[in-house]
Amino acid sequence: METELGKGTLFRLKLPQLIDSEHAAGQKVQAKTTSHGSGLILLVEDQTPVRRLAAETLQTHGYEVLVSRDGEEALSLLADSSSEVDLLLSDVVMPRMDGMELCKRFATLRPHVPILLMSGFVDRVFPNAHPEAQGIPFLRKPFTATQLLEAVAQALQHS
Repeated sequence: METELGKGTLFRLKLPQLIDSEHAAGQKVQAKTTSHGSGLILLVEDQTPVRRLAAETLQTHGYEVLVSRDGEEALSLLADSSSEVDLLLSDVVMPRMDGMELCKRFATLRPHVPILLMSGFVDRVFPNAHPEAQGIPFLRKPFTATQLLEAVAQALQHS
């Protein structure tokens, strides 16, 4: 760091150089996320940026997406849709109707359709045990596009 009165401060940062093996690993991850899926996903998420990013990621990778802001809207979309939903992907903590109540109602309407929950509030939503221990497919926020696509593919495989 160099400081000169009346002229300011100059900071010099030295960052490690990217080596080829790291670069190649980055390419492998990118190739893995470009795979395409299929099916109709009912996405329920109250946070607009998360909802948009998830929907765009899924659509870019071959999925059709019905988008909803909360559980009540999701059930209305489900009733109005003539298409068969292949997966419910829902946030847990939402206004009006939370994801747990939505799951209960959805399961009575579509008992053979898999459900994947997501939340950043795992301890608040599942205070006694983590969702995986309860057999509930779960995606922790924040997540990457790769994590989202892998979780969706796994949930669809186990249907």
